[in-house]
Amino acid sequence: MKHVKNSVHKLTNSYKLNRREFGAGVAATAIVTAGATVAPGMAKANTPKRGGRVRIGVTSVGADDTLDPIFAKSSTDYCRLEQFYNGLTEFDTGMNAKPDLASEWSVSDDGLTWKFRLSDGIEFHNGKTMTAEDVVFSMNRSMGDDSVSKGKPLLSMVKEWRADDPSTVTAILETPNAELTSGLATWAFKILPAGTTSFNDGVGTGPFKVKDFTPGIGSLAVRNDNYWNGDGPYIDEVEVIGIGDTVARVNALISGEIDFLTDLDTKSINQIASADGVEIFDVASGKVAGLNVMMDREPTINRDLRLAIAHLQNREVFVKKILKGFGSIGNDTPIASTYADYCSDIPQRELDHDKAKFHLKKAGITEIEVNAAEVGHGLVDLCLLLQQEGAKAGLRVKVNKVPTSGYWSTYWAKTPIHVSVWNPRPTANIMMSLGWKGGAPWNDSGIDNPRLDKLLVESRAVLDPVLRNEMFCEMQRIIHDGAATQVPAFTSFLDAKTTKLKGIKPVPVSSGGGWAWVESAWLES
Repeated sequence: MKHVKNSVHKLTNSYKLNRREFGAGVAATAIVTAGATVAPGMAKANTPKRGGRVRIGVTSVGADDTLDPIFAKSSTDYCRLEQFYNGLTEFDTGMNAKPDLASEWSVSDDGLTWKFRLSDGIEFHNGKTMTAEDVVFSMNRSMGDDSVSKGKPLLSMVKEWRADDPSTVTAILETPNAELTSGLATWAFKILPAGTTSFNDGVGTGPFKVKDFTPGIGSLAVRNDNYWNGDGPYIDEVEVIGIGDTVARVNALISGEIDFLTDLDTKSINQIASADGVEIFDVASGKVAGLNVMMDREPTINRDLRLAIAHLQNREVFVKKILKGFGSIGNDTPIASTYADYCSDIPQRELDHDKAKFHLKKAGITEIEVNAAEVGHGLVDLCLLLQQEGAKAGLRVKVNKVPTSGYWSTYWAKTPIHVSVWNPRPTANIMMSLGWKGGAPWNDSGIDNPRLDKLLVESRAVLDPVLRNEMFCEMQRIIHDGAATQVPAFTSFLDAKTTKLKGIKPVPVSSGGGWAWVESAWLES
């Protein structure tokens, strides 16, 4: 068995994936630089202070807001999960899986047996000591045919979770998966007390406890004074407030009503840059911004219609003019060039009115309707840009600007054409398993391709980087050719904050820098 202890699991780095042989490469040591010289005054200024309330203004709240990890699907949900729970593993700032509640793990030479050793003496918010039984309960919620967990596809290869003793958990796999610990670091796999049936109390092991949670409105969290991991949290309280209007959210930050805002509109960059006491919080990423043109319903079941819309995407204008350069051009797959398994062989799809006219004539369709909300940078403007380009090809595009509040439960994956954003995942396999595998809970394009599904499963055990990339190239071509996932661009996570909020360690998995900073952040007086 190969061991990982208090170190970074290097098999899965989303941006520079380290391809090592499965048995020999499971363990890798994290390198920490220490001993840097700091001036006495600077050291004092950088010393965390205790106290205060951090108020976070988020874009989207709704009746389906949840503290249940298996149902979480929005950045607002993720923000709260990081306050109240921990997982077996977590991501560092480089998107490597590292120990969290699990202090170490080991894997058999055939890659089918994983053992996790739990840290001792960790208590849930209700005073119960965490044991292996709690882990097995939490994992089993994402197992089986009846599971409704959003993370279920990531554990599809796990046959059984077993509590060997109070501090040891074993996972038995049907097929090897070198990315298991990265999958476990995603939000669906936070650890709950065994037998939990009510979730609005958010009972976990995290740095904060629930004081108030009202779906569609907001939440208030208070410090967990019995937190097990380090000296934090330093903040007394964290308040999450829904402010759907982008102008109101920016004004609330500048006036001091909130301390952090998510999804800064690029139109507001100059306003933030010129205001005192606030600053832009920019985290480069492979975040997907675009349209779902669903291939499982009318009228977008028509492939020619989907291809016509794809050829009307003005990608260059979207990145340069609307995103103000905070992004890169996409090519209608969810895999950015930052992934090791990105396919560079697929020809770039360009704006082409003649090709759009050709496909529209074959489709026999002259009018479409698009539902757009500001749930990501510039998405309403993206649809208005499509409207302009569509007119040049004889396609009338009706843009319905709908509220951000409740968008994910009312419009997303429910209407034929709608905007969508996808936070990057640590690996291409995890990304595609969550949203592009047939029957996946977050399948928002309606794709159901048996060949793609087969390649996803088989690629998890492939160690040869050349062969693996060939498999992922084929999968990306399937998605690209289907033209249901239309990705004109990948965007940065663009937020803003008060300059008084310190100690933030960004992880590029969602807006808010991944939200894990709530346990390390502090307010300067």
